[in-house]
Amino acid sequence: MSSDDLGKLHGFRFSLPTHDESKSSHQPPRPIPIHVRDQVETEINEWKSLGIISETQSDYNIPLIILKKPDKTIRISLDARGLNSLLIKDRYPLPHMLTLFNKIGEKLTTGDACFISSLDFHRGYWQVQCEANDAHKLAFSFANKHYQANRMLYGTATAPSAFSRIMSKLMDHPSIIIYLDDLICIDSTFEGHLQTLEFIFKQCSDHGLLLSAKKCNLCMRETEFLGHQILRTGIQPSDKHIAAILKINVPTSRKTHQSFWRLYMNSQVSKMTLIGPRLTKRLLKQ
Repeated sequence: MSSDDLGKLHGFRFSLPTHDESKSSHQPPRPIPIHVRDQVETEINEWKSLGIISETQSDYNIPLIILKKPDKTIRISLDARGLNSLLIKDRYPLPHMLTLFNKIGEKLTTGDACFISSLDFHRGYWQVQCEANDAHKLAFSFANKHYQANRMLYGTATAPSAFSRIMSKLMDHPSIIIYLDDLICIDSTFEGHLQTLEFIFKQCSDHGLLLSAKKCNLCMRETEFLGHQILRTGIQPSDKHIAAILKINVPTSRKTHQSFWRLYMNSQVSKMTLIGPRLTKRLLKQ
C-alpha cells in the first residue's frame, strides 16, 4: 500500500487547541506485549511509509494501546488522557442513535419504490491531516524512536466530533444519513438515487476522499448499517445481535442490567421505548 492509496482531505484540518499552549503532556510509554510486538512493528512501519507519522523531537508523549480484533489483527490507538485533559473540548454533537434510525425509518417505503446504498470511507480518520502546528501534540514512542502523527488518530477526545463535523458538512444532502465514516442514502426513485450517488462521488473527488470499495453496497434492496439490517420494509437487528441476546443470562445485578441495556439498545433501537423505562426503573432501585 502506498500513500496514493490513502485519501487526503482537502480544505479541512484537525486542530488540537489547548487551554494553555505553554503546557504539554508527557506520559511514559508502556511495554508492548511480546506476542504482538511484531504486528505492532509492521503497523508502525506501514504508518511511516504512508506518511501518517514522522519522527519528532516533541515534548509530548502518549502511551500506545494495542487492541485485538476478532480476526486476530490489531488496532493501535492512543491512551491520550493526559493530552485530553489539556484540550479545549469540541462540543459538536454526534448523532443520537435513536434519532438516526428514526430518520432512516421515515425514508423507507414498502414495495419496489425504494433504493438503498451504504458506503464506508477508507480508513476515515487517516484521511484527515493534522494542523502542522498541532501535529507534535500527537506524539508517541516505539522501539527507541519518537514519532508524531500527521493524520488524525484514534484516542483523542476531540477527534469524533471534529470528524463528524467535517463529514456532516461535506455530505449535507436530504437523502444521506451519516454516522462518522459510515454513510447510508435512501431514495424513492432510481433516478433520484443515482443523483444522490453522483453527489457523494463528486464530493469525494473534489475533496480528496476515498471510499472503501469492499464496504460499499450500491442500489440494494437491503443492506447492513451500524449493526442493523436496513430493509425496504423496515429496520431489523443483525443476526449477531439476536444471537447475543438469546445467549445472555437474565440480569440480576446493576452491572448485568447495564450490560443488557447496552446490548438491547444496539439490537432493538426502534423498540427501546417499550423496555427502556422498565430497565431504568430496576436500575434506579439497585
